[in-house]
Amino acid sequence: MSRMDALLDCASKGAFLASIHSDEENDAIKDLLMKGKVSRAYIGLQSKKYDVAQRYWSDGTPVNYFKWMSGKPDNGKYEDDGCVVISAKGGFWDDWACEVNADVEISAAVCQINKRMCPEGFAYFSVTNNCYRYSALRLFIGLKLVDGEYVWTDGEPYDYSNWDKAKPTSGSRQECAVMIPARNGIWDDWKCISSCKKCMVYGAICEIE
Repeated sequence: MSRMDALLDCASKGAFLASIHSDEENDAIKDLLMKGKVSRAYIGLQSKKYDVAQRYWSDGTPVNYFKWMSGKPDNGKYEDDGCVVISAKGGFWDDWACEVNADVEISAAVCQINKRMCPEGFAYFSVTNNCYRYSALRLFIGLKLVDGEYVWTDGEPYDYSNWDKAKPTSGSRQECAVMIPARNGIWDDWKCISSCKKCMVYGAICEIE
């Protein structure tokens, strides 16, 4: 997920990438990530391109609080690491490339709506009076094409589906299934392994009994 993906996903819900102005707000977002088992996510802090000294929040609020992890930010003045992610481990911030990084993917964004009545899928935090959610673009589910038939990896019967229109694609090499949260959880067929950066899947839904 790039920062632009994160911005667009929040905007589609009438939200901004989250701005943070206190330890209480930062802890609320950290707890949200931990609850969702998300390791790190984009927040709304960004610098002007190739000028990391000038940082701003995407919602226009003042920059009056930081929670950098030790040794951060460490990007050089002319490096394009002007975006910021928050880690679920301690709630500390790291400066990050705004584009997709093939080595370490950012799987989520923290979206914020400044209103007490939260839309479906958002969690309300009384300490901040804001609504938040983390958001992912695509998530692997445990469905896979084997010998021409779809099977669940846990052995359960394949008796339910939520495929997008015209999916799955007949005769394709896209053997795995992904869910798209932003489109009401519809499914798409997808390559299990791909070298295409724009085609990457950014998370998985895990189940334990």
